[in-house]
Amino acid sequence: MAFLQVANRAVSKLTTDISATDTSLTITTGDGDLFPAGNFVVTIDDERILVGSRSGDTFSSLARGYDGTTAASHTSGTRVELRIIARHIQELQNFCNTAGQPNGLATLDANGKVVQNPANATSNPTANAIVMSGSNGTIADGWISNSFEKVANKGVANGYASLDANGKVVQDPASLTNIVFCNHYSDPADAIADIGTNNATLIVSSPQTCNKNFTVPQNIKVKFERGGQWIINSGVTITFNGQIEAGAWQIFAGSGTITGFANVEEGYPEWWGAVGDDTHDDTIPIQQAIDSGLGKVVFTKSVYKTTNSINIGSPHGVCSLIGKPLQVKIHNTDNSKDIIAIGSSVMYITIENLVLYHDSVGTGNGISITGSNGNSFHNTFRHLYIQSCNNAFYSTNGFMNALENVQCNQSNVGFYIKGGTTWNLVDCYAANITSAGFNLQIGYSTLINCAVDNGNGANPYVFNTCQGISMVGCGAEQNTGIPGYTGLIDCNNSQVSIFGFVSYNNSGGSGSAVIKGINGSTIRISAFYELSCSTLNKYYIDSGASLIILDASFSNASGVEGSGKVIDMTTGNIILYGGATVYTPTSAPSSPSAGTVYYDSSAKKLKVYNGSSWEVISSS
Repeated sequence: MAFLQVANRAVSKLTTDISATDTSLTITTGDGDLFPAGNFVVTIDDERILVGSRSGDTFSSLARGYDGTTAASHTSGTRVELRIIARHIQELQNFCNTAGQPNGLATLDANGKVVQNPANATSNPTANAIVMSGSNGTIADGWISNSFEKVANKGVANGYASLDANGKVVQDPASLTNIVFCNHYSDPADAIADIGTNNATLIVSSPQTCNKNFTVPQNIKVKFERGGQWIINSGVTITFNGQIEAGAWQIFAGSGTITGFANVEEGYPEWWGAVGDDTHDDTIPIQQAIDSGLGKVVFTKSVYKTTNSINIGSPHGVCSLIGKPLQVKIHNTDNSKDIIAIGSSVMYITIENLVLYHDSVGTGNGISITGSNGNSFHNTFRHLYIQSCNNAFYSTNGFMNALENVQCNQSNVGFYIKGGTTWNLVDCYAANITSAGFNLQIGYSTLINCAVDNGNGANPYVFNTCQGISMVGCGAEQNTGIPGYTGLIDCNNSQVSIFGFVSYNNSGGSGSAVIKGINGSTIRISAFYELSCSTLNKYYIDSGASLIILDASFSNASGVEGSGKVIDMTTGNIILYGGATVYTPTSAPSSPSAGTVYYDSSAKKLKVYNGSSWEVISSS
């Protein structure tokens, strides 16, 4: 028999009006290939139409008012759809009901097993006949096909066969010998036990309740079709050592436990019921995904709403969090909570391609790394945008971690990192910050191509008890209200090397400086460029601190304060000791101040400026 033809996603629109008697129609140019070549049913408004043939985008030989509907006129632009209708199912049912008759066809029962001894079975097979034995409908010993090939023990592993397009039993099809349908069992645990050590794919196509503890072994892949789900009852534990095939839809429910996933590369919070619509609270499904043992949790929807912290690390699971595609958002509506909280001893995870934000700044951080029992290290944070947090990125214990292309906005502090070493920050950016762009208390770490812009009342860079910090290609622009007697680059008991820095249009209060060093800080700058920072001093170097200027241009910043040591190689070795200045060039400086000293090479004398004239320094 000729079945009605079907196709996936066959939808288009009429390009012209049609009357109730027209026997042809035309759809949108190029959409014709979405539909079968003929013998298919389309629905337009409330009318079903049987299409005899299709040529390109034109449907012909139309049987109007098909399947009990009424023919009607339809206007241009109306949707034309190929839907699965009751008629398709009825055809299949009728076919199955007539199979197994003397035409040589076999049938399957409601559970997909071959019916034992159909009417035409015989011990002396003729063409297309089938002979079976076995109490459960398996093919134990029989003949299939015109060749009368004897088939021994076919299908005995799970007792299931299939029919080809003509309704004949397919002989031991390679694609089906390892497929088991979960809904043929009262409990998924029974299906797993029945498969045993055989390699198999277990198909889950409908909700099923799990009442027994069981383990999915490595030899089994469980394929959850859309709508397929395991409902795990309270007290039941499933250990998942096999593989999963499923899209981003819910496949687990109930209050039981599922864990393992050592052989599942990645999974989705939707597996546990996350919605990702910024309305439903997705906190628990996300946490369940992390705690399950997955190595990577992937976020695919637009906005995931959370009301508590997402926790990584003991007593919770450890895994990477990845947004696919870019700009997937996690919106925490409680600004007293950290959006992502990472505990002690978390290693080798990646958090990337996510937007993390509160509605307003509170006490909660964006990403926080805390904990007292060991450090977190070898972790990577990249392609992140963090907004409206106390500290956008906060760490109290970590080393050998990397931040790449992380942007913080509208927070108190952009990056607050202390108590660790060997951090690598690349292409990190803080904007509209109110306290500090980068507040670092770490050792031997590097900032590359980092910037702080549009801060208000903030210090762009703060280094407190830092050893061996390198800044390469960094900058700060349009930061206002830098607090008095602090620095745009503010160093306390720190050793910092700066290579290639741009300071543009920054301003601050009385005594504020482009560079400040106190309490034994040593600062070395090269290729430093300052412009339009007239309200800032060049630098403030306190007693015990040192500044070495290898190459710098201070275009607008002018004042110099402090009693520390400054060596300026750009103007001929200027050295300050407690406020006294020594110029080593051989001619008198053009704008000296009282106490300025230089060496007169012609007179071979040291001279000091007394406020109005130069005097020779003599031993008397």
